[in-house]
Amino acid sequence: MKRSLYIAILALLFPVAVQAQIIRYDTIRSAPRQSQTAVAPQQRQVTTASAQQKQQQQSVRPRTGGEGRHMFGGNIGISANDNEWALRISPQYGYRVANRVMLGAGISYIYAEGRGRYDYSASSAGINAFGRVYPIESLMLFAQPEITRQWGHSEGVERDTGAIFCLPVGAGALVPAGPGSILMSLYYDVIQSHRSPYGNRLNFSVGYQFVW
Repeated sequence: MKRSLYIAILALLFPVAVQAQIIRYDTIRSAPRQSQTAVAPQQRQVTTASAQQKQQQQSVRPRTGGEGRHMFGGNIGISANDNEWALRISPQYGYRVANRVMLGAGISYIYAEGRGRYDYSASSAGINAFGRVYPIESLMLFAQPEITRQWGHSEGVERDTGAIFCLPVGAGALVPAGPGSILMSLYYDVIQSHRSPYGNRLNFSVGYQFVW
């Protein structure tokens, strides 16, 4: 009689134990799915934020012919009026200190001739520093303080003017071309020393620059 009672009790408890075990296994298996589902939106948000930040950085970067901060290039300028003309060659190096600001330095050589009240020919060599601001992608505003030394002859007399301080200011347009960009500039010496190699005229130059 007792044996029959034990068998009946075990028969009643066995389905309950099996069902509890199945529920426990289902709970354990479903836990990782919920965790993965919660993590996925966070990863998508981080990826989207990184892409937006990169796009914003690229949108404010000026088109100076490349993605780097270093610039090396050269300008060939020419100016003329009724009685005189000048040719200028100027290699330069610059470093972009901010997205739209570049600072640098260079050297220059200018040859000029004049005919009129007196005839003259002169050469000048100098060093310069410059600052550039890019208000939009393809436009540059600049100022370039420069110290030059000029020598030559006027009315058959040899002359050496010594040091001359100049301050050309102007604007330029950038046109991407190949690995760099073409730079076309107009500038004017605002100090206007009577010995200035830039003369009392608007000067034009064309150059090419590399950025890395």
